[in-house]
Amino acid sequence: MKTTGYIAALVACVTCMLSFQAGLFDRVRLERTTAGPFDQIYREYGGPYQGLRYVMTDVSRYLEDSLGMEADRGFGVYFHDSAATPGKLTGIAGCLARDPGRPLGGPYRFRRMEAADALVGTFPLRTFMSYMSGFWKFYPALRRYLEKNGCAAAGPVMEVYDLRQRTIMYVAPIAGCPPR
Repeated sequence: MKTTGYIAALVACVTCMLSFQAGLFDRVRLERTTAGPFDQIYREYGGPYQGLRYVMTDVSRYLEDSLGMEADRGFGVYFHDSAATPGKLTGIAGCLARDPGRPLGGPYRFRRMEAADALVGTFPLRTFMSYMSGFWKFYPALRRYLEKNGCAAAGPVMEVYDLRQRTIMYVAPIAGCPPR
């Protein structure tokens, strides 16, 4: 009987620790602000969500090896609602980096995402589980904000993965909102 109690307590403690590491107790901090501009060096992507890391790693290596640039902030821009079409993610992925001032080789492209009125959410990046926890918390909060304030999405959401700051930043351009 005593052993069962100890095992149950141990399981509860381990579950709480894993939940904390997964970000289940964390909140997405939302702020309406002007976000950008963002200089992006990227590749096009199509496939499962977890494959984005390979594209970001590839772009990061290209920046470091071919251009001598540092790249510690990866990003993904998703061109459709990934919840509606799981496994069929399309978009671009890469790194936020300054304009190289010259043409890029191979599949690599440069674009500038201009400054825009946006709802920006930040979420702590604790472990690999934080990516999904943040996803499941930000997008419902975005929908609630848009409905409550009579706004509309003005473009696809960009997710920025900042490994130095250990955060995920969600940048959702919005339009039709009342003045701040």
